[in-house]
Amino acid sequence: MAAHTPLPHGLCATITPTPALTAIDLDDPNPDQRRQMDGFTANRQAFSALAAEIQMRNLSGAILIDPAGVAMRKRPALVPFLAKALEGDPQQAKALGATALGLLEVVRTRGRPALHEMTSSPGGHALAALRTILREKEGRGKTGKPQLRASVGVVRALEEDRDALAGFALEWGASLSLVMDPDYPDRVWSFTA
Repeated sequence: MAAHTPLPHGLCATITPTPALTAIDLDDPNPDQRRQMDGFTANRQAFSALAAEIQMRNLSGAILIDPAGVAMRKRPALVPFLAKALEGDPQQAKALGATALGLLEVVRTRGRPALHEMTSSPGGHALAALRTILREKEGRGKTGKPQLRASVGVVRALEEDRDALAGFALEWGASLSLVMDPDYPDRVWSFTA
């Protein structure tokens, strides 16, 4: 998932997860070409899309948002608009206020791992490998018995994900044979058919 996400009214969000919190930097890539809308209004109107992005990525815990083009003294006035955009979030996201540095504070309960955690896990690498293999199959047509050689973590993740293996077998036309290779890192795999 891209770290840079376009938002309405010309703003762009750069989302950076860290072990302690998620930082979201809102920027206006074309400040000189600002339409008839000031920074306060642009941020306020982009909050609904930003709240949807937070939910879609399943970000949780502490989230700090740096608004674009808004003076420090005006940033606390953005909090009610952010709180309104977060209403209805199933993970109970709450806008807590603005820090002394003008960052908007949000807290969101954790229900399941965030999207960036899932895609960088062995299971995420396993699903990415299956997608790549099936996408490349398009030009080759069906060949022999498919075999995936991958790290212990990736193979175990696939063994636990029977739906992914069944979907692969349906698409390929044969069951996938899995081979563990302890020398392979999670991002490395090889495929034969």
